[in-house]
Amino acid sequence: MASEPHRHISRQLLDLALPLIGLNVLNVLALTVDTAMLAHIPDAEVTLIGLGFSTQILFLLMVAMSGLTVGTVALIARAHGAGQGDRVNHILAQSVQLTVALSAIVAVGGSLLAEPLLRLLGAGPQSVEAGLTYMLILLPGVVFSYLNILLAAALRGVGNTRLPFVVALSMNLLNAGLNYGLILGNYGLPALGIQGAAIGTLIAQAAA
Repeated sequence: MASEPHRHISRQLLDLALPLIGLNVLNVLALTVDTAMLAHIPDAEVTLIGLGFSTQILFLLMVAMSGLTVGTVALIARAHGAGQGDRVNHILAQSVQLTVALSAIVAVGGSLLAEPLLRLLGAGPQSVEAGLTYMLILLPGVVFSYLNILLAAALRGVGNTRLPFVVALSMNLLNAGLNYGLILGNYGLPALGIQGAAIGTLIAQAAA
């Protein structure tokens, strides 16, 4: 008899954890797919080095967003557990406003500092050019990426991890399809290389 509640809790934990594990895998997979496609373009080595440096900077710029996400999850989970639906909505609205403001700061600051940061990390001239091409397309639309992170976190706070997984899966499929066309020049689209990777990723994030 005592084991039944434990099985019930374990099932709940698995129901929450498995989609979250899948979501984390998909986040890594998106970059892996882009890297694999970019490996087939001319000057692939230089392009991949630029991509590596630029993604390091983009991850670094996400630190503040990670802190905001943690606070949002904690506050929403507390309000949801207390049955305070209006407070949940209020917290989410405030978090969205802060996310949009933070995105604007990151977009402007990141664009201004992108080249110095790439050089500071040791990127060569050609790699700097490739990295800038990638970053200067993604940074103005960083609000889409940040809102995806925030809304997925908010849903986790109310116990819904499946919807973020489904959205991330759809985003990855769209990203792969767009980048297959825009990086390599398939579907009658121009072969844009790393520029195409950034455009495809930005569109997929906006759609998500």
